Formats: sequence, C-alpha cells, structure tokens
Amino acid sequence: AADQFREERGHWPGALCGDGEAALSADVAELTQVAARILETYKAQGVSLDPKMVEEIVRYGGAEIHTTSSVLGGIASQEAVKLLTKQYSPLNNTLIYDGLHGKTQTLTL
Repeated sequence: AADQFREERGHWPGALCGDGEAALSADVAELTQVAARILETYKAQGVSLDPKMVEEIVRYGGAEIHTTSSVLGGIASQEAVKLLTKQYSPLNNTLIYDGLHGKTQTLTL
C-alpha cells in the first residue's frame, strides 16, 4: 500500500508531514483508502485493515529502520553464501519478516 501511495502521490506516506497532526491524519486517511482498495482486490475472507499499522507506516514517513535493514541484509548475505558454496539448502521461495515481533516465516508458493 505504501508503494502504491508513493506511485500515486510521488512521496512516501508521512514523508512531507513534519510534526503536524493535520497533515499526518490526511496521509493516514489516504493510505487507508489505498490499502482498502488493495485488500479488496485480494478478496481474502476474514482479513481486515488494522488502523494502528497504517498510522505507524505514516508516522515513520518512509524511513528505513536500521535493525530491519541489518536483519534483512544478514539473511540475504547468508543465502548468497549458501548459493555460492553450494552447501546447505537455500530458503524455498518466500521469506516473511515481522520486524515488530522479530519473527520470520518461510512460505512455499
């Protein structure tokens, strides 16, 4: 949803808001609409949009948190070493990283 917001408006959600509550709430409302449109296209039953998550995406304004960068960089480099040395088995398809809870999950699609 944040990527779609950026494509449509030319900036990340919250990046131009500063400390103003009015500007933040406007970006929250716009990002909520974008996310709702995307969620609707998936037609997933029982999945809803969490307003707190939308607020957090807008609040950090497109910044990349250093711990997330280091964890994902470490995982990517480990996978590259596995492929180059042909030792061990690489991740199979998709890795989902939940930075909020520090958990990962692999999915085979």
